Amino acid sequence: METLIEMRGICKQYTVGEQRVKALNGVDFTVARGEMVAILGPSGSGKSTLMNLLGCLDTPDGGSYRLAGQTVEGMTEGQLSRVRGETVGFVFQGFHLLPGLTARENVELPLLYRGIPERVRRKLALESLQQVGLAARMDHRPAQLSGGQQQRVAIARAVAGNPPVLLADEPTGNLDTAAGREILALLRDLHRNGHTVVIITHDPAIGAACPRRVVMEDGRLRED
Repeated sequence: METLIEMRGICKQYTVGEQRVKALNGVDFTVARGEMVAILGPSGSGKSTLMNLLGCLDTPDGGSYRLAGQTVEGMTEGQLSRVRGETVGFVFQGFHLLPGLTARENVELPLLYRGIPERVRRKLALESLQQVGLAARMDHRPAQLSGGQQQRVAIARAVAGNPPVLLADEPTGNLDTAAGREILALLRDLHRNGHTVVIITHDPAIGAACPRRVVMEDGRLRED
């Protein structure tokens, strides 16, 4: 099976005051196409740092990282931006929708940045909103939608360009229990339909719902 994510010996340090803190200390991590993986761990374990590196929002200090066949370490900011746009679909805890845009326009926005023609953008946006059950509300703005619906729009935005990897950071963190269950069920449906899904979470219930779980502890990763 094709390997989409391959990290070997990944290290990352930060300066806190006068001290150097190891956020990641020799992490090895691989994800094959079509997997659904939960990365669990308490606050301070290093999972947020790992998420930033997985999504090319930051670069490692040491080790090697290949994402969908591309070597990430050593890339320029422009190259990292291109890889993010083409390879990773992001779902964040805070939704990150623009309040002045409709659901459809929010879904279209990353496609616009990639230079995809308007007719194709609209088709992809409609298809992805249908996939998350919100085609009927495509002309609503975020303030007119519930939290669960806003997160569905965010998921539609993440998958509209059909990126190889869907990276979700605490995707149910701002939702009530019922809405959180619906979002988790939707992510599981996307996985069953062939999407590769990586979820960063502190919630053991989300981990239990994923076929594969790994745990961050003190900057290191172990299989659960």
